[in-house]
Amino acid sequence: EGNKIAGNMLSTAYLTSDNKINFDKLLDSYKEYIKLRSFRPFRKKNKMGKFVSIPEAAMVYSFETYINIFLRELDGKCYREAYISLGNTDLLINVMGFEYLLEIKKYYSPSYFAKGKKQLAYYCSRAGLDKGYYVVFIPNTINPSYVSEKPEVFNGVEIITYLIHYDEERDV
Repeated sequence: EGNKIAGNMLSTAYLTSDNKINFDKLLDSYKEYIKLRSFRPFRKKNKMGKFVSIPEAAMVYSFETYINIFLRELDGKCYREAYISLGNTDLLINVMGFEYLLEIKKYYSPSYFAKGKKQLAYYCSRAGLDKGYYVVFIPNTINPSYVSEKPEVFNGVEIITYLIHYDEERDV
């Protein structure tokens, strides 16, 4: 899968003029990749071979593969489950001298969605960062009024949310 992504990855196109990651552009690119590729290869089936769901771990793996190709081209690093004072953030990225914290989740409920943002704000605060990135995989059947991509501030930390929509019906 990485080779398919790498052939079309011009990593420098996803940097700002001051060499910071342009997450809006990078995540838009990942969303387009998912629209084309879907999560079909990662479907979970029961013992009878019938489709059950797409596991959260498979979604995270897909995202990490994409990010790792982006980082490889820039000699960047990422650390999964990096320890940040009293907890582990899902992904710590270091590239071009800048550090970024990402929390990655599959959507389960409105309260779980909100808790993830607060968790990320806590990790960012402990790491001395004023911004964090919240990547949420969300089925296309969820009422959009429950979730949004609008930036929010928690305890002085800006949380930027990205929703990655998927369609389990199409991926059957």
